[in-house]
Amino acid sequence: PTTVTGHSAGALAAAHIAGILDLNNATTLVATRAHLMSTLPTGGTIIAIQATEQEITHALIPGATIAAINTPTSTVISGDTTPVQQVAQHFRDQGRKTRQLPVSHAFHSHRMDPILNA
Repeated sequence: PTTVTGHSAGALAAAHIAGILDLNNATTLVATRAHLMSTLPTGGTIIAIQATEQEITHALIPGATIAAINTPTSTVISGDTTPVQQVAQHFRDQGRKTRQLPVSHAFHSHRMDPILNA
């Protein structure tokens, strides 16, 4: 391949494969990241929604954010449970598919901010 990409921990794996991080640094970064995330209180919600990034952006409310854009019509949101569920309900009311992901934390949201400095 001429290009490698990834999201979240996959971005770190891609950086290793591309030669940006050696194996020791890549694994240290993954382990440190996982440890820091485990120190946060559990909670929040992540939901995959059959909608474009633009559609989701227009429907977001405080406490919910885009966590990932998987395809042009599949976007994942993350954050506090009530606002994330409200955004998802907006799309379910339009007949769109949604799927709540079984997670311990609302990764890729403001709920991860307390570990940023560390």
